[in-house]
Amino acid sequence: MTRPDMTSTERQLTSVLRQVAGGVRDETLRPLAVPARRGRDSRRWLAPVAAAVAVTLVTVFAVVAAGHVLRATSRPAASWSVGASVPAAPGPALTTAGPPRYYADVEIGQVSESLAVRATATGAVTATLPWIGPIAAAADDRTFYGAFISPDDSLYSFRLTAAGRASRPARVPGGNLGMSAQEMAVSPDGSQIALAGAGLNNLGETLAPEILIVNLRTGARSVWRGGLERAGAQLSISNLSWTRGGRSLVFLATWCSPVVFGSCAVPTTISPVGHDAELWALNPATHGGSLDSGSLVLTQSAAGPYLAQALISSDGTTIIAAILSGPVTQSTLLPGVVSVVLISVATGRQIAVLYRGAAPAPVSLSADPSGRYLLLADGAGAPHHGWISAGQVHALNPTTGNGQQMAW
Repeated sequence: MTRPDMTSTERQLTSVLRQVAGGVRDETLRPLAVPARRGRDSRRWLAPVAAAVAVTLVTVFAVVAAGHVLRATSRPAASWSVGASVPAAPGPALTTAGPPRYYADVEIGQVSESLAVRATATGAVTATLPWIGPIAAAADDRTFYGAFISPDDSLYSFRLTAAGRASRPARVPGGNLGMSAQEMAVSPDGSQIALAGAGLNNLGETLAPEILIVNLRTGARSVWRGGLERAGAQLSISNLSWTRGGRSLVFLATWCSPVVFGSCAVPTTISPVGHDAELWALNPATHGGSLDSGSLVLTQSAAGPYLAQALISSDGTTIIAAILSGPVTQSTLLPGVVSVVLISVATGRQIAVLYRGAAPAPVSLSADPSGRYLLLADGAGAPHHGWISAGQVHALNPTTGNGQQMAW
């Protein structure tokens, strides 16, 4: 069905989805295997999601770039183990007239790392700041957040002018991190920022992974930690993404071999041995708790035996995931093909393939706050250092890539 208030773009996207869905045969979902112990709210994700969300699920993550509809390639049916619905505020998704005008890229020099702000259209550097740690962008295409290595290892923000010049970074209230942050994401309304990483004790030693949410208006902080430990496995938290209204914060929990030092989510330390991943949703209104106190949304399964990256659409109906498959390559010891796919939260069925290509190194997948423009990067240079459109990765400078995070 189509709504009377649909834009022409939405109608076109819905038409593409119908064509794809028409070629996918029905399959019976494998029941979600529930671990023996979860948080007190774990049963709530067993409730079914209304079928009506299927009509709107591509309006966020079926990427529209420069007026061209992203090609939704029909693939053989694939079923994932899905469980929870992912709450989001009602209303239309955030929209932009095109890709963000600027993007920020952590770039490695001979001596240190720096953050370069570049114009999307030309790749020209418009600002450079000293930087270390994760970066994130707000929906206004002007405000960026990140952690500086000095003077106090805290959360800072800066704004861009229309010409892409950066303001003096300002310390964020409540932004004394107290953690070794690896990921961050700003809520769509710009009121909260989530960070994932490892906590630090008084001696500066790294503790177990945790998620910190900072209210950017009040400085209030909430922490989620514990609850997802597995004996003999190392846990990492990555791929933070929000639904509309800040109703849900979704994260990817990854477990890997204990012989791997560092983070399961860092490209140079991912191991194909003992790799497992689950997508979880937290309710920020609970103001903290254990990592398993939310809802289990999706589990790694035969449909995607190596779930490398996963994000949620802002309306909570669609997962966008990077799946590794194919023969293991000698250089990375990982499957050598990456597929960026859309998965329905309601059914667990793969809806479309947005991109498929060689994976010379582990990849990093991120999106702008509207959820409509995707960034794909890896640590081996070309071909992955750009944004996805029409089944291709359109290069962004530096075209050699460096495996570091980008944000726009």
